[in-house]
Amino acid sequence: ERLAWQKPDEVVAALGLAPGAVACDLGAGPGYFAIRMARAVGPEGRVHAIDVEPRMLEILGRRTKEAGVSNVHPMLARDGEAVPPEPCDLILIVNAFHHFADGAGTLRRLAARLEPNMATPGSRSRSIAPVQTSNTRTRPPSRGGAGCGSG
Repeated sequence: ERLAWQKPDEVVAALGLAPGAVACDLGAGPGYFAIRMARAVGPEGRVHAIDVEPRMLEILGRRTKEAGVSNVHPMLARDGEAVPPEPCDLILIVNAFHHFADGAGTLRRLAARLEPNMATPGSRSRSIAPVQTSNTRTRPPSRGGAGCGSG
């Protein structure tokens, strides 16, 4: 059912990720978007999958192995610092922004991690893509910051 209302394949296609790109899924949860992004950037690219919940990253590790992708790099956000370890072409935030204690400050720190010189044909340079979906019937209640989880 989530597939029908969230349309993750369409979202990732709309991001315009090019092969070899470096991307970040902030609030990655178990990798619902990160694995799709990894396929979009191909084996030459990388996806940093950041979450605050170690259990979600364990699940993500299993799911990436099952999916046969090796270019997803799970990362635990420590002390609220959810910043990718290297400059990225794109940072995706799905249903996680409301968990940031300092939303504007987080966006400033993320913007500083965007790579201005890596634009490729068909992609957007310096992109933060916050996505807030609303399906109150199937969306779980907020967990008060206990794991961002785009899923």
